Amino acid sequence: MYIQLRSLRVADVPYINVDKAVFSISPGSLFDVNSYARSAIATSSIASGLGIACDAWFLLRCNWADVQTFIARARDVYGSYFFFSLSARVLGLWMFISTLSLMLFLELVAFDAWPESVITICSMVGVVMSLQFLVYGTHWCVGRVVEGGRMGIRAVRRVTGCS
Repeated sequence: MYIQLRSLRVADVPYINVDKAVFSISPGSLFDVNSYARSAIATSSIASGLGIACDAWFLLRCNWADVQTFIARARDVYGSYFFFSLSARVLGLWMFISTLSLMLFLELVAFDAWPESVITICSMVGVVMSLQFLVYGTHWCVGRVVEGGRMGIRAVRRVTGCS
């Protein structure tokens, strides 16, 4: 769990830097930033800020502790580790929200410039990322059709008396 907290902390840094770079886009820049894109970047910034705050909390609480102290601090008032494991996942949640809203911002800005390209590329990425599920679903459906055909042939043979 401790190693996971460290990896999440390091992974959030690039998104914070991109947010800072995006705020430097002036109103008269090459790309137009509409209200939806501004909302997306604001969401990303809020999530990044909350991620930093949660990260600081875990750093102050657990970073320089030895194993026994870490175990004692991770235990909640009920004597379990449920709330620690739940709060440790919050960092990943904020990173996900920050990443998702930053991606939305970039796609909205690109959509204003070249909508056909954004739709095409996003569709291709969606198909490739979900390809295993599409192949599995097709395989399952074909298997059920073949199985139904075999059952139909067996039923016809039983009725007609052919072996």
